Amino acid sequence: ADSPRPTPSWRVKEVSPYVWFVHEHLDIERMREALVHLVGKHDFRGLAIDTSQKNPERTIFSASLEELPLSADLFALPGQDAAVEWPAADGPQCRLFAVKLVGDGFLRHMIRKIVGTLKLVGKGQLGPDDMHAILSRELEGGPAAPARGLWSRKVHGHALRPSTHP
Repeated sequence: ADSPRPTPSWRVKEVSPYVWFVHEHLDIERMREALVHLVGKHDFRGLAIDTSQKNPERTIFSASLEELPLSADLFALPGQDAAVEWPAADGPQCRLFAVKLVGDGFLRHMIRKIVGTLKLVGKGQLGPDDMHAILSRELEGGPAAPARGLWSRKVHGHALRPSTHP
């Protein structure tokens, strides 16, 4: 007799601490247009929780939204030797995206607020050009995205900052 295979819902439970599930359709191109407005040096208090920073200016060197392929080895869980099996035949009917931001520093919850604001842009509740008004604090940004699914992949230290030495 065949042993029972885990159901897709079991797999979602195993993976859920590492992703943020958004159940609405999102316009990815609008979200990418909004990200373009973040590149450069800006006062990011409009996209942060703690606005008491002495210097709220940060520089975003690059900002992108990439679609990742759903594959059987995509979700390698920490502390486990094997990835969660997720065959395409019975996998989720969803798309997976990664927001990648490279900058010289980030304010408290800045990334979470950017991602939450991008969700509103993707839903059509904000326009891509509204990022200018949010950065100038004329318009309120979106709510902070939940911490699940957000992590710092790499810290470069001072390597990205312009050198002050000749």
